[in-house]
Amino acid sequence: MDDVISQRLGTVTLDPPGAVVAGSVGQWRLIYTAGSYGVDEGGTIKLSQRFASDWQVPQFDNPDEPGFTTVTTTGAARLRPYFSTKAHERPWMKCLVIDVYDGCLKPGDTVTITLGDKSGGSQGIRAQTFQESAHEFRLLVDPTNACVVRPLPTSPRFPVVAAEPKSLVCIVPTQASTGEQVEIFVRGVDRWGNPTQVPGDPSLTWHGTGRVRFSGRDLVFDSPGTGYVVVEAGGLAGRSNPLSAGHEPRPYRKFWGDLHAQSDATVGTGTEEEYFRFARDQARLDFASHQGNDFQVTDEVWQRLNRIVPDFHKEHRFVVFPGYEWSGNTAAGGDRNVFYRKEGFPILRSSHWQITDTPEDTVSPAHPASVLFD
Repeated sequence: MDDVISQRLGTVTLDPPGAVVAGSVGQWRLIYTAGSYGVDEGGTIKLSQRFASDWQVPQFDNPDEPGFTTVTTTGAARLRPYFSTKAHERPWMKCLVIDVYDGCLKPGDTVTITLGDKSGGSQGIRAQTFQESAHEFRLLVDPTNACVVRPLPTSPRFPVVAAEPKSLVCIVPTQASTGEQVEIFVRGVDRWGNPTQVPGDPSLTWHGTGRVRFSGRDLVFDSPGTGYVVVEAGGLAGRSNPLSAGHEPRPYRKFWGDLHAQSDATVGTGTEEEYFRFARDQARLDFASHQGNDFQVTDEVWQRLNRIVPDFHKEHRFVVFPGYEWSGNTAAGGDRNVFYRKEGFPILRSSHWQITDTPEDTVSPAHPASVLFD
């Protein structure tokens, strides 16, 4: 089926291909070749990116300034490009829109979009500043002037990777007790905060009160105290969050978490696995929850999320709450975070707005909020 769609709607390639360094400034050229339908007068081409991306907004008027972008064609058509933050269905909302407003494109004609065109003196366009394993330039085409665009199967995907480390991050628990072994976590980060490798073997120093001793990446208090750890490696440095220790373990301790994350299943980026892995292994959180917008979460996605939770949930180590965002309109009660103690419970949606193929039943949608509470 993808071959048939490509034959009819066309194909697109990216130059240069391959990984993009987060926050780098450069020039990227997308070349769209019209398929057997061509693109009629009044048709539309859209280059869309996810809502969560912070790729620099293209501009079309100042050739010597950042973000300058050009759109040219080999066909007998005139093209009008503009940028809109709400030009397609979520999450593919941010679009460079190209109106074919005079003439048409024949099969085989090309349209070249040059993001960060440097030919007039611009330094280029800034790429997305955060890592993503499969960033997509999604190209959509309406060849018929029906205001209905369809995605091309050949839309380029590529990883956005971290740059060189610029500083170090050090994370320790907030509280401890004397004699307890405290784990010290160290990572490098680039200028945008993306995690990187630590450049060399780190040295650790305690700044504060109390007697402490280090054993590799662990710290033990021999007497109560309060302070922080300074880490140095490869000419870079960082300091931990504050840490305090008393004689006896506290009956209640402070824990840190993130209870509202979204993945590419809804309006975020990356997979659920990537989110939980980052939360556990890089942010070193104690608890987390995925809160996808309910009107985008199909039954299949909900079941997948419930299968993933047990893979990451570990008692006394990393607690994962299955859940979702009940995404009602303000008049219906507004957004609500729904958390379950364990997996296997139903999703009671506010609507099925973007998942019309997912059948409604006796419990979904639950609208307004009073129905959800009942």
